[in-house]
This record gives sequence, C-alpha cells and structure tokens, in this order.
Amino acid sequence: MLSLLFLSIYNYNYMDKDNLLTPQEIQKVIDVINKNPHFSPNQKKALLLDSWRLIYKQKPPTIQEFLTEEWIGEMAESVYPYIKEMLYQIFDARTPYRNLIMSLPIGAGKSTAVALANLYISVIVYLMRNPKKTFGLAASTSICNVFVAFSLDKAKEVLLAPFKEIILSSPKFVQCKTIEQMRKLEKEGDSNKIYWTTAGTASVLSIGSNMSIKIKSSAHALLGLTILCGSLTELAFFKEAGFSDEDIMGMYNEVKGRIFSRFPEKNGLNLSILDSSPNDMTYEASIDYYIWNIAPKDKENLILKGRKWDLQPQNFPIWDKDRTQVFWIAIKTKTSSVPKVIKDKELIKDYDSRDIIECPIDGLTLAENDTIKFLKDYAGYPAGASDRLLTETEVIEDVFRPSLQNIYSHITAPDIEPPEGLIWGKIKDIFFIEIDKKNHVYEFYRNPNEKRYVSVDLSETGDTASVAVSHPELNLDGEVIDIVDMTVPITPNKGRIGLDSIKFFILDLKRYGRLNIDWVSFDGFQSSSSIEFLKREGFNIEELSVDFPASPYLNFIQSVKTHRIKAGRNIYLKNNLKSLRMSSTKGGKPKVDHEMGKVENSLDANDNWETSSLGFNAKDVSDTVCATVELRKKHFEGVPRYIYQESYIEDNSKEPVLTNLKKHTMKLKKTN
Repeated sequence: MLSLLFLSIYNYNYMDKDNLLTPQEIQKVIDVINKNPHFSPNQKKALLLDSWRLIYKQKPPTIQEFLTEEWIGEMAESVYPYIKEMLYQIFDARTPYRNLIMSLPIGAGKSTAVALANLYISVIVYLMRNPKKTFGLAASTSICNVFVAFSLDKAKEVLLAPFKEIILSSPKFVQCKTIEQMRKLEKEGDSNKIYWTTAGTASVLSIGSNMSIKIKSSAHALLGLTILCGSLTELAFFKEAGFSDEDIMGMYNEVKGRIFSRFPEKNGLNLSILDSSPNDMTYEASIDYYIWNIAPKDKENLILKGRKWDLQPQNFPIWDKDRTQVFWIAIKTKTSSVPKVIKDKELIKDYDSRDIIECPIDGLTLAENDTIKFLKDYAGYPAGASDRLLTETEVIEDVFRPSLQNIYSHITAPDIEPPEGLIWGKIKDIFFIEIDKKNHVYEFYRNPNEKRYVSVDLSETGDTASVAVSHPELNLDGEVIDIVDMTVPITPNKGRIGLDSIKFFILDLKRYGRLNIDWVSFDGFQSSSSIEFLKREGFNIEELSVDFPASPYLNFIQSVKTHRIKAGRNIYLKNNLKSLRMSSTKGGKPKVDHEMGKVENSLDANDNWETSSLGFNAKDVSDTVCATVELRKKHFEGVPRYIYQESYIEDNSKEPVLTNLKKHTMKLKKTN
C-alpha cells in the first residue's frame, strides 16, 4: 500500500486540468489517511491538504519547476525546448515510459538531458524522508544512479562533468568537503539547500545520504547495485573500444534488467536512459537497428530522434530564411548502399522517396566532403559506413607486426603429390623449432602451450584455399587479443589443390608440431571427408560461416580497428582486408562479401608489399582468420597465459625478421 500511496502522491505533482488523478486513485489516498488510527483529526486534515508530507521533507518540485533558475541556475536559459518537452514526458508519472532513448545529431543537448534527468531523480530522492522504505527496500540497501560509458574517463567526461557543472552553477546546491560535513548539514543546515560531496570512496558523487552517483564501464561492474536510473552514453565509442554490438545490447539489457529487478513497478523515477549518436544499422544486431526498428514497438520507450536543422534551424540561416534552398541525399541507390548527394531536383524521381533526405543548402559543402558523416552528425541518420568495411590503410597495416612470423605470400599443394606431410614440410622450418632432431620433435616458436584455434577454407581450382591458426593473449591493458600464428594461402597454380594434404597438415600440427588445438572449423565446401577424418583423430570440429550472418565478421572488423588482431605479414590477408564490403542476400539480410574484380593468385605475380594485387577481390584468407577469432570467442575459457608486447627481432643486417621470412617464402616458390 505504501508503494501505491507513493505513486499516487507523486502523481500529485502533475495535477492540472489535462492530467488529473482518477477518482479511484484519489479515494485510495484518502482511505489510507482516514483509516489510520495513529493520525489525529488535525493531522488527517493536514495530510489531506498536503499529502506529499507523508513521503517528503519538503514539497518536491515538478519537472517544470525544476527546469527553472531556482533549481538549475543559469542552465535554465539554455535548455533546448525539445529537451524540456522530452523531460516533461518522461517524468509524467501517468505515461507508460520507463526507458528514454535519444538518437540525436551532434550538439543536440543529449549529455545535458542525461545530466538533468539524473539530477532531478536525485533531488526527488534527497527530499524523501525514508527513500528505502518508500521504495520497499531493505534498510541496508544503497540506492544509486549509474553512468555507463566505454571507459571510466569517458563516463566522467561525457556524463559526470555536465552533471557537476549544473550543480556548481546553481544556488540550490552546496558542495561539502567530507561525507561527515554533508550529513551534518543535511540534518542541521538550511533546509532549502541540497548538500552534496565527491569525498566518498564507493561513489564519484553523493547527494545527501540517500543517493549516490556511480560510473561504470562494463556489465559485470553492475553486479550488486540497486540502480534507480541507469544511463548509457555514446555507444559508437563502445564499438571503437572493441565492444561488439552484441556486447553493447547485452550491457543495455543488463542495466534495464537491474532497474526492473529492484523497482518492478513504474514509480516515475526508475528509468533507463540511452544516449547514442546515430552510427550504423547495417545489420540486425546493431544498437541503431534496435533503436530504429525494434524499440518503437515497445510502449515503455520514449524515443527522441531528429535532424539538426529541424531542432536548431538558427544554425542554418540561409535555409531558415528560405526553406526552398535545399539539396538532397539518397541514403542508398539501386546498386549500392553508399549515400549520394543530389543537387538537381529532377534526379530525385529516380530514387525511392523513402530513401531521400531533403537537406538545407547550408550543409552542402559538408555533405559533399563526407556524406556519411553529414548524415550521422546532422541528419541524425545511422548511415553506417561505405560498402567497404575497412577504409583506413593505417588500421590494416597495424595488424602486421615485424616480430610475428608468417607465410609472406602463398604455397602450393598439388593433388598430384602425396598429401601426407606435404604442407608440413613446407612450413615447419618457418614456425617451429626442432628441439629433438633424433626423434623429429618440434615446438612452436611462440607461446607453444596456449590453446590454438584452426580454420580451413577449402578450394580445388580457381580460388585460393586457406588455413589459419591463432591463439589468445592479453595486451598490457588486460584485454584479450588474438595473435595469428600463421596464415597459409594455398594456390592451385595451374592444377588442382590436393584437399587431403590440408587434413594431414592439421594432423601434423598436432602430431609433430605439438600444438594444443582446441577447435577446428571448416566453411562447409567439400569438407565432409576431412571432418570425418579429423574427428576420428580426436579433434573438436564444427562447420562455421562467418559472412552470413554477418555478426562474426563485423565483430572481427571491430577487433582489427581497435588493434586486437596481430599477425605477421601476409599479402593475401592484407589485400583481403582491403576488399571486404557489406552486401546483402536476396532476402535483404546483411552479409559480408568482397569487391568484384580479377583475382590474382599466380606464383609469378608481383609480391611487393606496397603494390601487389595478390589477395584483392577475395576473402578466403581473411575468412579463416576471422573464423579462428570466432572459435576463440565461442570456446576459450579462462585467462590467456601470455601477455603480448611489441618487440622487433632484427638480424645482422638490421632488417626486421620478416625480410628473412620473405626470402624463405621466395625459396618455397622456386621449389614449388
């Protein structure tokens, strides 16, 4: 009943001609007061006139009252009207909203909105006589609002900083140096002030004894918290930090789940807030796909989207003066998902009207310079990227480290040669150290005892077959990264590839190379015989496609972008990465493909690192590397044994070890 009474009293704040309590709700409040034997007639009369006194020390402000200079100081003059209207809706206790989702262009006031929402909730809790009892919580419970970002520093910068700026500029809030001082002033100080401090050790900021603000950067850090309001910000930064879309959605759902578990009934304060700049909704696992296609179906979600020129027309003076001064952007064409700027109105009839965005002429130069960025930052549309998944050469080059060994270009394994030991004989001296020559016992040159993940992409003629091996290590920040032990492109040359040589190679890696192989994957093509053979030899095998659904590949791309994939130089892998692009199935489902064009895999082709075309317009090698990473994510448990550190091994000529590897590979080409 106390919970119900609280909700009714809280609704009191919104009693206006358009939003009255129902007669039944009013009657329940009256009955609770009238039937309580501990209240005298005068007390009952006072409570009926000022029913908020049952819960609060002072009459709490409505959200409209809160967004004034009395409470937030000079900030009140700069809050955008659409932000105010959104806050009015989310804090209207008679609406169904429990989740606030903002997908707005840059400079639209998202961070300010998050700060104001959290501050208002903190003030309401501060003014309660006994918040824990009001919410039906144990006396030992600690109520908190949580700011979540991809790093603690980013949470402080994007969320905590504007929160503190507001309370520092408001005459209503008084900062205290210690927790003890805050608690003393809370009891004995000016009752019209709100006392706060940053002195606590468990929280970054406390507002009175009843509310704390915490910052977190991972889902597991939320365990044990009683979260009243959880705010996640700038999810695009999460991806840049190496989080997958599945990780991001998992964190968002974890925040909502913890709020719901502690506060299952809507009370007007238990909210999740998602502040996410538009980024990419090219596939169904992305947070933007959720915001644009799934979230609107839930009546508990209040979603705010918009274009910068509609929200802030004053920033586009030419268009604001004459709304006919426009150009258009086609967000996709019939043949490509790359957006296109259109200046001639006559040309827009060639496109689906749903794919056309009309834009103010003030932004034309920005749109021509970077159309995708303009769509995200100004049109508020999650345009993703161009078809090509990796566009920055520096990011791709960073994958390849001089201290790691690899096959520089490719080898052959003709079907006319005996398959047993064929590939092993060509690569063993590059990657393995012979520790017992008498018995031909080998050991891998790097971290030999860690679990290995092997992936195979089979081919007989035309395409290149590939075998990749990788293992996990930790970087200096304690994050798991994937070290590519080897990529072995196998070209058909002018004949056919001996598929049996590949299955014997995997067996040789275990039998002679003593690799601790945890799992092996095949892409499915003509793999039944190899799978059956290796299963009989005790291997864990699965068929694995990484390009459809697209999530394994897109997660792999994020790992590349965040420097969590390390490999020795291999031209095929490098140019495969440059050729990756987004595509779609006939049914419209997203998939990863490669650019179309001539495929070069001749033994006589140019193999210069800067100019070689080996591996362009294909993805056989990158498929296998991606698959090894996906296997590791699915099956590896525990913590890697080794820490990755950059090192450069040089020979007497002061050239990186890769130069010698290339020379060794050139010898292989001659013997092939």
